[in-house]
Amino acid sequence: MSTSLALTGAYVLAGELAAHPHHRTAFARYEAVMRPYVDRAQKLPPGTPRIANPRTRGGVVMMNTVLRVAAGPVAARVGGLASRLFTPAAEAIDLPDYPLPRTAP
Repeated sequence: MSTSLALTGAYVLAGELAAHPHHRTAFARYEAVMRPYVDRAQKLPPGTPRIANPRTRGGVVMMNTVLRVAAGPVAARVGGLASRLFTPAAEAIDLPDYPLPRTAP
């Protein structure tokens, strides 16, 4: 979701800054549009940070085993399902339509 958040955030911030002459209003609107999307993207399955950062030898072995399985042929079939269950869709936001900026004649 990092790339989706970055690109979406850039689009919304640029649109709000162009639409509102006062930057405080633009920043408040940016926050209002982006916050639900960011909150949803940052929800991680329980235990994810601990699994991704093992502190014991057994934890390292477990993580390596999971990564080995994830890189195998079964993972391709299961990966799509896991991705749908644990990752919000990149299009899970209704983007505002911003007017095109006027160009000087």
